[in-house]
Amino acid sequence: MSQPTKFDPPTDEVLILVPSEAALVQDLGPFRTGQQMETDLLRGSALACAAEDGRPVIGENGRVQFAFEGNAGNAVNLRRYHERCQTAAGRLASRAPSIAYGSAEPEELTPVARFDPVRFVFLEVLDAETLEEWSEEKVPSFLPPADLTTPNTDPKVVGPLCDLPMRSLAQGKKGIFAWVLMDGTVLTKDGAGKGPLTAWRRGDPGLSAILEKAGLEPSKRILYAG
Repeated sequence: MSQPTKFDPPTDEVLILVPSEAALVQDLGPFRTGQQMETDLLRGSALACAAEDGRPVIGENGRVQFAFEGNAGNAVNLRRYHERCQTAAGRLASRAPSIAYGSAEPEELTPVARFDPVRFVFLEVLDAETLEEWSEEKVPSFLPPADLTTPNTDPKVVGPLCDLPMRSLAQGKKGIFAWVLMDGTVLTKDGAGKGPLTAWRRGDPGLSAILEKAGLEPSKRILYAG
C-alpha cells in the first residue's frame, strides 16, 4: 500500500488522462517495473490528476502524479469507464492508501476530459477519439449530447437519456423523483405523473425550486442547480 505524502495543489480541478502507448504496461506485474510508468496499468484504466488552469500539475520532479483505477479484480461496479473515473477521482481527492497511484512524464499523458471531483461528473470531453480508443467505450454511451438544450421536456430528446448511467438524487418521498447523469444533467419527474420528465442543466431557472420541492438540502441544491 502507498499513499502520497504531498500532492499539490488541492484537487479543485481534475483531469482524466490516457497514457501513450510508449508508457503502457499491459499487465500488473510487480508494483514498480522499471518501465517509464512507475506503476503498472491495465488497458482501460482511468487516470486522474490534479490540474491548474486546465493543465496537469507537474511536480518538482518534472512528473505528473495521478491516481488510477483499472478494476484488476473485475468488480461489477467498475466495469464501465465512467465508474473507474469516479473511483480514480475519489482516490485522488481523498489520498486514500492504495497501490493505485503513479506518475509519468507529461508528454506520456493525454488529457481527455475535465472532471468535477465534488459532484463526480464529467465537465467536458477534451479528446473523444483518444478516450474512446483507450476505454473501448463510446462517449454517447455514458454522456448526454454536449449540445443538449435545457430545460427540455421533449420525449424524443429526454427519453433516450433514461438509458444512460445515472444516480438518484430524490426518490419521490416529497412527490418528486430526481436523478443526475454523468455530465451533471438532472432529470426530474413528478411522482404523481402530473408533469413530463424534464432534463435540466446547472444554472437553469426553476431547477433549484424543483430540487427544493423534492426535498434536497440547500447544499445539494447549490451543488446541482448552482
